[in-house]
Amino acid sequence: MFEDETVLASVVRKIGGQVKTGEACGVTAAVVGRWIKQQHLPRTDYTGETDYAGVLAEASGFLFSRDEILKECNPANVKGRKMELSNDE
Repeated sequence: MFEDETVLASVVRKIGGQVKTGEACGVTAAVVGRWIKQQHLPRTDYTGETDYAGVLAEASGFLFSRDEILKECNPANVKGRKMELSNDE
């Protein structure tokens, strides 16, 4: 993992890129790109409507667990990290 790379970006890279990740999740590469840019998975993964974290874990050969992905890619956690980064500038 690169020093400034998020867990989500690392998972996508391990799977083989945005296209392969999108195919595994049943979404477009553009949607995966949006997840990477926003640094989190959709809210629906946290309300039980989708399980992209489980699909990502499986597609990565379980290099990352579902729980690890959910924890690191939670919109609430990312919002705090983004605020910390903006305060550092």
